[in-house]
Amino acid sequence: MDKQLFCKYCGKKIEVENALFCTGCGKRLDDAPVLDKEKPSEDKDPVIESKNEPDKSKNVSDTKPVDNKDMTDEDSKKPVSIVKVALVVFASLLVLALIGLGIYKIATRSVVEDEVTVDDDNDDDGIIAVNPTDTPDAPEPTKESPIITLGNPPEPTIEPVIAASVPGSDDTDPNGLHTYKIIIDDVTWEDALRDTKTLFGDEGGYLVHINTKEEYDYIVDFIKKAGYEDRIFWIGAKRQESPAVYKWVDQDGNLVGDNLNNLEYWLEGEPSFYDDSTSTFETCVEMFYSKKNKKWVFNDVQNDVLELLPSYSGKMGYIIEID
Repeated sequence: MDKQLFCKYCGKKIEVENALFCTGCGKRLDDAPVLDKEKPSEDKDPVIESKNEPDKSKNVSDTKPVDNKDMTDEDSKKPVSIVKVALVVFASLLVLALIGLGIYKIATRSVVEDEVTVDDDNDDDGIIAVNPTDTPDAPEPTKESPIITLGNPPEPTIEPVIAASVPGSDDTDPNGLHTYKIIIDDVTWEDALRDTKTLFGDEGGYLVHINTKEEYDYIVDFIKKAGYEDRIFWIGAKRQESPAVYKWVDQDGNLVGDNLNNLEYWLEGEPSFYDDSTSTFETCVEMFYSKKNKKWVFNDVQNDVLELLPSYSGKMGYIIEID
């Protein structure tokens, strides 16, 4: 009988001569295997030397990691479910925010379209003319404002003027006195010129000329005392077409006197002669209080300001000077 070799660890027969590892337990056969002439019983349980020794016959991949042994399929799905819920909540909030923004814009647009304003609260006023830096304040008219009904007289039933006198600066007045009248009425510059002649032409009235600083200061003080600092007044200045030079006008609108383009009372950047935004020529002069400059200023505009800014209705007027 041929000799048979058996593993001294597990007792399994060594089938391959000079084998380095046992095919049963997988241990290295450094020492000589057990030599036994008799074949051990096939039913005999292999001898295991240590209970703590792992069974290397098993594939490592067949063993579940210890850390995952208690994890269920439901547990593995929980993080994914939480992320989905968070995304749904975020998307819902985003949709609600967009809807709210749309409603706000619609409501704001409606308010702006329904609101008619002339000036905002800051010091940078709106303007009637080209290259604007200021515009007069334009509050709603009060019932106390004197208003004249124009057309063919008879004389108005309500006295439409406020009168005052001041030591004159116009040497055409031998007595050294002028009378100034303020009329509140929504008219064009041409209308103011015509109505001045109609109502006060026999008295020598014309749209006011401001020839000196003393006269300017007096008229400004007169306007303040009358309570009309928020109004826009036509004065008696107009320009010739070429060259563009402003001068005072007489009762009939004829240009008289010297060049007024360099007077100190002009709003900065004025006179401009042309409004680019409306493509209109500016030929007439108004006077108003500039909040930005904190003083009364001259500004050239088109003949019909209300055509450009209808919201100025009730805020217009003109100043008459009577020799």
